[in-house]
Amino acid sequence: MINPAAFAVPSGSYGNMGKMPFRVPSYNNLDFSLVKETPIYEGMNLELRAESLNTYNAVIAGNPGTTIGNASACLATTQGNTPRQLQFGAKIIF
Repeated sequence: MINPAAFAVPSGSYGNMGKMPFRVPSYNNLDFSLVKETPIYEGMNLELRAESLNTYNAVIAGNPGTTIGNASACLATTQGNTPRQLQFGAKIIF
């Protein structure tokens, strides 16, 4: 956890803080798709599709606030990814 009280507005000189103090951890995302192709007539097929984006519905915190002296300094107040999305589709191929 970062303590915002440990920071101050720069006075024109460089400080001794390390490189990249406001890093956001990496994450893995799983997208999933199911496809079934079924023949209807000779030379004509029906394709059914179901897709899931962010299948596990993992909530990833957004970037932390970087304005020193602000109430949201060092706090992640946004979501860094989109919630789970499901979509279905059908296509006739001829």
